[in-house]
Amino acid sequence: MLDHAVRILLFPVLVAQGAFVRRSALHLADPSGRRDGVSGQGPDLRLLIIGDSSAVGVGTSHQE
Repeated sequence: MLDHAVRILLFPVLVAQGAFVRRSALHLADPSGRRDGVSGQGPDLRLLIIGDSSAVGVGTSHQE
């Protein structure tokens, strides 16, 4: 019960904090290059990458 009251009281603060983060967050560019293709030989490899920036390849110069 106390948890719900605290959430209700903090709701305006959390909304303002979320809006500030969305405005001030750094937007990084995606690397150039194709997002699909074949590289190397051998059996198929399936890979699950979690996280938007990790999946896109932020921080690399190209997609290869």
